[in-house]
Amino acid sequence: PTTVSMGLAVWSQRSGDALGQALASVAAGPACLPFAFLLVLAALGGLWLKSAAGPRRTWRASLLAAGALGAAGMGMELLLTFAYQALSGVLFQDLGLLVASFMGGLVLAGWAVDRRLRRKPVETRQLSLAFLVLAALALGLPLLQMAAFALGVGGGRVLLLLTVALAGCGTGALFPMLSQHAARAGQELPRVAGGLDAADHLGAALGSFATGLVLLPLLGQAAASLCLALLLAGAGLALALGR
Repeated sequence: PTTVSMGLAVWSQRSGDALGQALASVAAGPACLPFAFLLVLAALGGLWLKSAAGPRRTWRASLLAAGALGAAGMGMELLLTFAYQALSGVLFQDLGLLVASFMGGLVLAGWAVDRRLRRKPVETRQLSLAFLVLAALALGLPLLQMAAFALGVGGGRVLLLLTVALAGCGTGALFPMLSQHAARAGQELPRVAGGLDAADHLGAALGSFATGLVLLPLLGQAAASLCLALLLAGAGLALALGR
């Protein structure tokens, strides 16, 4: 993935592409730049929460958490996809299997959690803790990749597919919990569904863009995993502050 930044720099010089030039400038900057950007996001999110009170603060915290969840979910899937390619040497013939593993975990976990929430509503403390658990999974991705490489191609591919499914389960389990939490903010149901869905998709788009073009090429997998873990931990903190 390191060559991605170099290729963008060359291509932007030839085509005059402003976006490519901006990405090349980021790649040429210090490695701490993405972490500084995370701090700026955290400060802006904190100010946005502080400017509201009561149910309105809960609603804003839910939107921030949905965006972080979408970004981290796509980021983890991309990191595991690159790890799978590095291990097996191929990607496109198994890309459908990787996507199906993530989406299968997403659907099954979402269905199971939704059934449970009908019997026992989620508490804010439980939701914040769930975000921290998913952050721990994101932080442990480099260790799981090392274990996959130690198992060899056959066993390693199975382990990575299971990890992809686990990341999908974490993402799918949190979304219905977050939806129920946001519904307590006094918003109408269509606004809750539309707002969280939009925040999730926007976060997923930004997360895939940042992971594939900035974090992984510039920082490597370990630091990129740390960025995703910090993002999820920040979302858990935002939910706690939005009570």
